[in-house]
Parts: sequence; C-alpha cells; structure tokens
Amino acid sequence: MFKRFFALNPGEINRNCIICPANDAVLFADGDSHRRRGLFFKTILTKHWSVISLKNNFLVSDCILLLKRAPCENIILFGPCGTIEKSGIGKSFIAEKSYNFESPSNMLKNKSTPCFYASKILTKKLSSFLKIRPLPCATVNSLTLEKKFVRTLKNAGVAAIDMESSIVFSHSAHIKRKSAAVFYGTDLVTNPNLTLQEKEKIKKERKKLSLSLENFIKNELT
Repeated sequence: MFKRFFALNPGEINRNCIICPANDAVLFADGDSHRRRGLFFKTILTKHWSVISLKNNFLVSDCILLLKRAPCENIILFGPCGTIEKSGIGKSFIAEKSYNFESPSNMLKNKSTPCFYASKILTKKLSSFLKIRPLPCATVNSLTLEKKFVRTLKNAGVAAIDMESSIVFSHSAHIKRKSAAVFYGTDLVTNPNLTLQEKEKIKKERKKLSLSLENFIKNELT
C-alpha cells in the first residue's frame, strides 16, 4: 500500500516531513530534489526534508498512519488557514492545539469536541526559532458550519481554522512521532473577500514563512 500510495519505498522518506497543499509544495523544492507521484500523494525528496502533498485533505489520515513505516521523526503541517479576526489575514500562526470539529454531523448535534495537542518539544523549538507564540486552532470540515460556529471558536481562543491539524496531531501521537503546524492566514471566516493589499500581504507572508521553516529544519532538526 505504501508503494502504491507514495510511489516510493518507506526508507526513502526523510526524518523531517512537511505536509502541505500541492500549490505550496513547490516552495520547499530545490535544485537537487526528486519528485514522486503516487496514487494519492505527491512527494518531493530533498536532503533535509520530504514534502508530501495530498490529493484531498481527508487523505491526511492515511498519510500519517502509513508514515509509521517510514523513518520520519518530525511531521510539520504547513499551509493556509482561515482566521477569526481580520488582523489575522497575512499573519503567521503556530498551532499549540487543535479542536476537533472534523465531523459536520457532530457539529450539527452540538456534541462535545475533543482537543488534540501538537508535540510540546517540537512546537517549543519552532516557536522559539520563528518567534511566534503558539495559539489554539480548530479543524473544521464544513465551510458553512464554520461561519455559524465563529462565536464558539472565538470563545475557545481559536486563532486559526484549517482542515487537517487535529488529524495530524492525533495520528502523529498514535504512531509516536512529533508533530507541529504552521499556517499563514488567507481569509476572514465571516468575509472571504480580499483587497489587493491583503492578497499581496498573504503572498509575502507565505514566502517568508516557508523560508523560515526551511531554516528551522536545517538549523534545528538536522
């Protein structure tokens, strides 16, 4: 299954893995990188990290579980996020923990929500290097419901909303790997419309954050 999904052998995966959307993967490629395209995952192999992009966000569960067979030690989620406050647009975030709103059905029934934590050791190092204070985030898999739950999320101190972090944190703990998540804010949950200035700010922050993450891995994890 690993070979079919990744188009490579487990031993080819680096000890540091970056999981991100396909359009962000190119940020972490270099002149010596090698690319593989499996059934569900695309992978860029470099000297210091492996970049894994997913065909669909829900496949992150299988991705993490399969990485149990690989020699990876650190799993870092990178990508865009929605924000609760307008000031979060074009801002970088580090997730301390993630509330699990993965199930729209449970959200409709107002069922209690568990919370999953990033690796304290890895997140502390990342926070110190990037000089960004970790904050709570939430994984919400319904764009419609996230708008209705804005007040609930805000009261919980949530700063960023994504679709994978609670899965990454819970599954990484299950396979006994360290995990962390860094995001760049791309839109206000209650108003997705962006100005040209905000779009430019997001573009610059995205590039800056990816370079900072690369430097972190090179200096702290290799």
